[in-house]
Amino acid sequence: MNLDQVQIAQRLNTPIYMVEAEAGWLVFNAETAEKLAPLTEQEARVLASSSTRLPVRSISWVSAVEPGSEYRGGELPAWKVELEGDAHANLWLGANSGKVEAVRTNNWRIYDFLWSLHIMNYGDREGFNSWLLRGFALLGVVTIVSGIVLFVLSLVRRK
Repeated sequence: MNLDQVQIAQRLNTPIYMVEAEAGWLVFNAETAEKLAPLTEQEARVLASSSTRLPVRSISWVSAVEPGSEYRGGELPAWKVELEGDAHANLWLGANSGKVEAVRTNNWRIYDFLWSLHIMNYGDREGFNSWLLRGFALLGVVTIVSGIVLFVLSLVRRK
């Protein structure tokens, strides 16, 4: 088995080794070397309660996310913890590491929408090398060059 990365972390006050292998992340107790299972729902509730003052509304297991989801690039599987409150916050906990991977609120969702408009990538909202953005950049360059050419031509005409 090839190991890509080893991290030392802490999960529920227990030191752990997180090992990235071909099969994904494996978690071991750093003191006993025992392989640990992913967080249970009860453990995820305890972590969520210790990470925020807001009460937990619901909790769900997420093993895959669709493109454009509010949770991108984080550890999977994960626990999605919906919190009470006006911000409609979602707390994303890595099921293996127990780390808070992301906090998503209404303000973040507005920012994410505006970011997608800015980079003109409406699908996954990550890369900014979309053909739409390149086309508008090319149109901008053509507009600038034509403006310079017209300005030079008008100066020549006056003389």
